[in-house]
Amino acid sequence: STSTSISAAASHFWQSCINDIMVPNLKQLGSKRVDEARPLNQLRQRGLGLLVKIFLQKLHTMLPLKNFHVILVNVIDTIQQYVTLGKDSTLGEMALEALKNLMLVMSSTGAFSPEQNPTGKELCDLAWAHIEPVCPGLREALTPSKKDEVPGKVESDIGNDNLNNNAVASTPPHQQQPQSKSSDDAS
Repeated sequence: STSTSISAAASHFWQSCINDIMVPNLKQLGSKRVDEARPLNQLRQRGLGLLVKIFLQKLHTMLPLKNFHVILVNVIDTIQQYVTLGKDSTLGEMALEALKNLMLVMSSTGAFSPEQNPTGKELCDLAWAHIEPVCPGLREALTPSKKDEVPGKVESDIGNDNLNNNAVASTPPHQQQPQSKSSDDAS
């Protein structure tokens, strides 16, 4: 049908935009060693922010592509280049936050869920295989701790539903303990 061909064209357009234009330019920009040159770092931050924004906004458009994993790895590797490049700087912090946001959004939208995406588990494993060497503690930082688990439920990976329910709050509402005095009571 016409809508299917338009959808496929849009998917390929965004794939090309990311893989052929944005990623190579950002990688080249990230390879230039300039000692915290303010205009260059602003350009890097804006470029990286735009890459992540487009990737996340067009995620469901591109997810059905057979080579989506290549797009994902390209985006993750580019973000990681900026994490490494900007260690102990605003650029590095921004890149690390972009990486966290990417993983949380992909998880919460079901991209890593085998129930919603047949290749979800493989995508999740691939993403973490690329992230963990550069950001070894990130997975644990994004995964709910043991004390936040529902009794009898096995802790799940960031790619599964436990994180989807806890992406914003670390403790689900049904597990939160009533507090003796809240800010509402103090008014």
